[in-house]
Amino acid sequence: MPKVCVVGHVTSETIVVSGHRSGPTVGGTGFFSSLAYRKLGLETMLVTKVAANDRQNLLSKLEQADTTIRCLESSETLQFENIYSSSDPNHRLQRILRFADPLTTRDLVDVSADVFHLGPLAVGDIEPALFVDLATRGTVALDVQGLLRLRRPGQVTLQMSPEIRKLVQHTDILKADIEEARLLTGCQTTRDMLTELQSWGPREILITAGSHGSSICSPEGMSEIPAYRPKNTVDSTGCGDTYLAGYVAARLRGLSPYSSAHIGAAAASHKLEYAGPLQASFDALSEQIKLETDAVDPATTDPYREKV
Repeated sequence: MPKVCVVGHVTSETIVVSGHRSGPTVGGTGFFSSLAYRKLGLETMLVTKVAANDRQNLLSKLEQADTTIRCLESSETLQFENIYSSSDPNHRLQRILRFADPLTTRDLVDVSADVFHLGPLAVGDIEPALFVDLATRGTVALDVQGLLRLRRPGQVTLQMSPEIRKLVQHTDILKADIEEARLLTGCQTTRDMLTELQSWGPREILITAGSHGSSICSPEGMSEIPAYRPKNTVDSTGCGDTYLAGYVAARLRGLSPYSSAHIGAAAASHKLEYAGPLQASFDALSEQIKLETDAVDPATTDPYREKV
């Protein structure tokens, strides 16, 4: 049985950094998360949809990594343009050029996994009934970003909808970046965001803030996780997918939520050093967080760490 089933689109993407355009290249949750799980040593299945003429170009690296792929045909492939500012690598302007067909309960009717990693990239990517169904069949980890993106071409626009809360209640692990969490909850402080999102149902909530670190709320309590400094900053595309994959991989290995968030943060930092998917093993990340956390006094880095 696959340990993790990633449910999300593989995308065709163009990346623009300081006016320099590259691509098209492969991206999306289906790509970055699946390859991160494989690099971290987990058996991984991907369920996705792309246009028939894009299948070979978009899926070859996943096939080479021995990912089990269920690729269903779509009328179009989801296409993004990602524009980064050289002065602020945390800031990204996105445009959606085309949309893929939604992933449905019928697409996963016979799929089993310990964790279902859901990565919608726009509203309607994953039908609501699938959230309800998968919650009865395993642990559901959700990156909420796509639920806030309106399903229309052009510049990505974020909008909160009451339907999002209904979907989130069927998840066990929820990840959002700081701006998404602010839009979801209407709260201004990270503590209040975590408290509000916890009331929606997930038992573990992760809020990321790029180079400013991340925060976690779980049955252990609340903690701040410092960012791991990369050797150099090359490409932040896929860092959020990698963070969540690192976290889930660590939880499946029996690490606590607090230690798992450190693995997620270290994985995202490592991926920031290059274009493409995660290249670090689980052992390498574990050694990195051991070295760095041993050198830091948690009392000075976790201003609101508390046990329950």
